[in-house]
Amino acid sequence: MSADESFISEELAALVGEETIARTVSITPLLVSRLTETMQDGDPRWQSGIAPPYVLLALETGISLPEVPAARESLVTGDEWTVYRPLRTGEDLRLSGGLASAHERFGSRFGHTLNLRMAYRFTDAAGETVAEAGRSMIRYATPARDDREEQRPRGYAPDPEGEEADPEALEQAGLADAAVPHVTPHPPAALRAYAEGDELPPAVLRPSLDQVVRYCGLTWAFVPFFYDPVVARRAGLPGTILPGPFKLALLSKYLLGVAGPDGWVRTVRAAHRRPDRTGRPLTIRGVVTRATQEQGRRVLDCEVWTENSRGERSVAGSAVIEMTAQG
Repeated sequence: MSADESFISEELAALVGEETIARTVSITPLLVSRLTETMQDGDPRWQSGIAPPYVLLALETGISLPEVPAARESLVTGDEWTVYRPLRTGEDLRLSGGLASAHERFGSRFGHTLNLRMAYRFTDAAGETVAEAGRSMIRYATPARDDREEQRPRGYAPDPEGEEADPEALEQAGLADAAVPHVTPHPPAALRAYAEGDELPPAVLRPSLDQVVRYCGLTWAFVPFFYDPVVARRAGLPGTILPGPFKLALLSKYLLGVAGPDGWVRTVRAAHRRPDRTGRPLTIRGVVTRATQEQGRRVLDCEVWTENSRGERSVAGSAVIEMTAQG
């Protein structure tokens, strides 16, 4: 295949817009228990029959697509979830969906790429749509290697030694090097009447390799550079990195903390801009872009993002959350 030959075969093009998956997925108590343990999420709601919105992360949504021999490498570039009502532990949902779009791009930082977008819908026993999800990814050619030294894939910045954040500097900046806040005890953020332009409270966390390994097991996503540092370095990465969908789950957990014990995350979207190292400080920030009242509830549209310890944005996203209206 020449460099300019299309990655989109007739077989692949025929799948665009077609519903290619239809199956039943189950939100089992064991799945919820293992997932919340992986996320270190102690929200008591998950013990009372409600499943966290990020349970969508662990439901099997795989789509069988034709192989593209000239573009075997893949990278998730974006994820999004919309949840129309709280999901319930123990319920079965009907999953449907398929390939929403496929196009290619020449001259990107990964060279010639195949850009794919998948869309999914979850319906309950009554046929009502309870959630929707989407994923964007690219496929690209394996970067050429120089036998004399390992070459980093295009698009990944080097990770210099000494990147670890200074705990005292974090404290002075008002950032606690700790886990994302739980909803109990009630965080101060949950008691605020947010207005347009208000900043959300930043949170710093250090996702561990143990969490990533658990994530890989739950989602059956055994990509070696997520958990094997040797493979990661051979791939040109500075070390093991966090899976993109896992970072979307971290954003969801953070937003649940902001919304408070009676709040909910309606929608969360994330574009994965750069890799984040496992075990390194990751800061979640946000700002309210719109605040409204709906049937006695405070609804916030937010811009959210993550930053590494150099202040570079690694995830850019948006969210809609609802919380108890403040007087």
